[in-house]
Amino acid sequence: MSICILQLHDDGFGGWASGSIWVGERQYGYEVKHFEEGSRFGIGEGRISKLRIIRRYPRRTREVCAYDRGWCVRPDKANTADMAAYNALLERYN
Repeated sequence: MSICILQLHDDGFGGWASGSIWVGERQYGYEVKHFEEGSRFGIGEGRISKLRIIRRYPRRTREVCAYDRGWCVRPDKANTADMAAYNALLERYN
């Protein structure tokens, strides 16, 4: 399964980043707030304090995960494409 991350915006240190991720034929959009160092508010005490991933369909979207200093919507571990998108962002920003 190939993964391609297209970064649309990243304002750097302590900033927001947003973009698109392709996992095979599936497209996801993301927004992430990340910092230079991890904290107790980050995912796994990492650098991401806010994260939103949505799956884009032709006529609708679906929220895959949402984290705002705590979990609002956890990613579905059984969905390999959703988890690939989530793990790619963790690897890049956390």
